Amino acid sequence: MKLQTFFFLFSFLSLQAQTSLEPSKGYGLKPEAFTFWKQVKESNPRKDFHQSFPDKLDLSPYFPPPGSQGSQKSSTAWAVAYAALSFLENGTESLFPRKDKEPDYGKVYSPAFVYNSISEGKDISLSLGETIEFVLTNGTVSWEKLPYK
Repeated sequence: MKLQTFFFLFSFLSLQAQTSLEPSKGYGLKPEAFTFWKQVKESNPRKDFHQSFPDKLDLSPYFPPPGSQGSQKSSTAWAVAYAALSFLENGTESLFPRKDKEPDYGKVYSPAFVYNSISEGKDISLSLGETIEFVLTNGTVSWEKLPYK
């Protein structure tokens, strides 16, 4: 179930993480093989939850604010660790306790830890599968312990 939730959230977050108006920005989603996507179960939220979802729902208060990956190809780590995992672990607790809209860095997860652990110091793109597998197998640390620079 947790893996399906990651894929569901990632589908919304990946476009935002990959979109850039600045040419100096890095990208970083390495496409998965077709065989990978064949094993992902299709989800129909309206059917699965008996059409109990409202027509509109704003979850933005429960996500950390968008950040900048700079020129590094770390968008997959940002989407999985910083956005999706932070949301899943904090649930309906707001990540914006202060007016300046800075997240509580002890409650959001570090894309730097995930990216640097998988890429081993190289500026490479990561696949969704390997990033989720890493987080599920090894865990991660908070932004407070390893900030993204």
